[in-house]
Amino acid sequence: MPRCVSWTPVDERILSARFRHTAGHISITVAYAPTECADRQTKEEFYTRLERVVRSCDKRDLKVVLGDYNAVLGNATLQGDTVLGPWGSGSPNEKRGFLLSFC
Repeated sequence: MPRCVSWTPVDERILSARFRHTAGHISITVAYAPTECADRQTKEEFYTRLERVVRSCDKRDLKVVLGDYNAVLGNATLQGDTVLGPWGSGSPNEKRGFLLSFC
């Protein structure tokens, strides 16, 4: 019985696949974000598409989002942070905000 139910190459940066497993289905989205050199509009469009793809997954599926987001999150803890926690590193770049907003 095939485990891969469907896969969709959304664009050159995003791929979505759905697999059957013993407890139901898992939707996996793989992404490669634009680099720091890309203009702001390109970055915004990427995250808009990525969010649309993840939201379109079946609500009952386990969702996994993997990728290279080209973001440096930094290690400063922000008040009210419920996403990053103490695991960031380096000096944050512009893409930090995009990734944390997505998460």
